[in-house]
Amino acid sequence: MKLSLLIRVKHKKRIKNRNNKQKNFYSGKKRRHTLNSQLVVDKKTKQVIYTACTNGKRHDFRLFKKSATKIHPRSARDY
Repeated sequence: MKLSLLIRVKHKKRIKNRNNKQKNFYSGKKRRHTLNSQLVVDKKTKQVIYTACTNGKRHDFRLFKKSATKIHPRSARDY
């Protein structure tokens, strides 16, 4: 069975209305208050398999590691 997945980690959404906990959402790199989200999508069916979200302060790769998304080695060769 051949798997084909697409993982997108770089989606950031800007928060307009900040509250008292704004320090947690501040991204020093972007200099904005943001949210990060990760989507795992099947390339063929375009179906979302998994989602994960975190505050903008957390690095993209740290979100990927914490989500514990496992990638099959055969599907990784397609990229």
